[in-house]
Amino acid sequence: MSEIKKWLGTTQGTFEERMDHFILSLIAVSGIGICLLYLVYTIPAGYYEYSILNIITAGFCLVAYLFNRANRFDLAFWFFFLSLPAIMVCYVYFYRFGNAHMYLVAGAVFCSLLSTIKKRWNDLVWAYTLGLMLICRYLMYNTEEMAQLGEVERLLYFPNAIFAFFLVYLVSRFYNIRQANRRDKLSKMNSVKERILSVVSHDLRAPLGSLSGLIKLNEQNVLDQKVFAKHLNKLGQQVDLTSGMLDNLLFWSKTQLEGIKPNIDWVDFNKTIEQTIALYQLLIDKKQVSIITQFDGHYLVESDAEMLKIIVRNLASNAVKYVASTKGEIRFLLAEINNELKLTISDNGVGMGPDKLQRLFKKQVTSSKGTEDEHGFGLGLTLVGEFAAQLGISLSAESEIGKGTEVVVGFKKGSYRLS
Repeated sequence: MSEIKKWLGTTQGTFEERMDHFILSLIAVSGIGICLLYLVYTIPAGYYEYSILNIITAGFCLVAYLFNRANRFDLAFWFFFLSLPAIMVCYVYFYRFGNAHMYLVAGAVFCSLLSTIKKRWNDLVWAYTLGLMLICRYLMYNTEEMAQLGEVERLLYFPNAIFAFFLVYLVSRFYNIRQANRRDKLSKMNSVKERILSVVSHDLRAPLGSLSGLIKLNEQNVLDQKVFAKHLNKLGQQVDLTSGMLDNLLFWSKTQLEGIKPNIDWVDFNKTIEQTIALYQLLIDKKQVSIITQFDGHYLVESDAEMLKIIVRNLASNAVKYVASTKGEIRFLLAEINNELKLTISDNGVGMGPDKLQRLFKKQVTSSKGTEDEHGFGLGLTLVGEFAAQLGISLSAESEIGKGTEVVVGFKKGSYRLS
């Protein structure tokens, strides 16, 4: 098989480029083969002029093949595509070769499979083919065979040809679109796979490696129990954060590969916020951060419980991550303002510039280290933006470098009520 690919000139370039070379070489070689088969019949039968035209056609196919083998794909294509259909018209004009228009349409179908042509010249290929096909039909229209057809057949001679042509064109177009969608899906899946492998190999291996090392040191009785307990406490925080990162990764990969449909129900919003704060309590205590909560009521919101947890958890995680390392303060304010229920999460941390603020909940966001060198991989806020859009939740943010960040999560009237 590799020898065949080498013979057809398909061993270099990207996959699409190799396929283009393969298809063009295959058409050219097939054209040479067909012409030679015709010669076996036409020369013994005495059709010498017809045989000469066959030899010329085979010569054009050979030149196109050689250009293609020399990695001159564009030159090979245009030489082949412009000359061979014109020769088909010559077959009709001189010899009334009625099947010529079938070869024209077949050639257009093959050309439409070429990725280079699909991107730039697909419609031009079909328009050129239609023009030549109509010329062939016109030349055949004045033959004796046509004179023997009935009135209805002669009347529908051109409309039937045009209808059949457009039917083939539409089928080819549909096939190309479906193949393009498949390629896009495969490309997306590869991108997700690479992102997952990158995260697993870097961000998730570190805390697991530290935990493994600590356990081995304890088994060897190198550490006393006080030192072991101190390091174990820190590792516990790391594992908790890593678990949150892993949840983000799993949710993100699921949204990218198959999508997530929200399961809407009434969710205890106050409880979701309180559980989130409790989740990060160890890190909050370590950084000696003051947490201020102010709820003007106990609210239920119409949302998906898991997606809402992801939203609140990632916003809270970012606040804890970037809050000031000394005299840090994070506020969780829940109140009804202007017929909207708004959760405001604010911190007095490092803040961010206008460029990063503009990309905050979009896919282009990148993670940076926190005030205690906390790591992340930039998926959390991406999920926040995607889930908020699905749930109909509004997001807004304000930030200033050195002064902190404030994020507001809003629920429209009718999507919340007092418990």
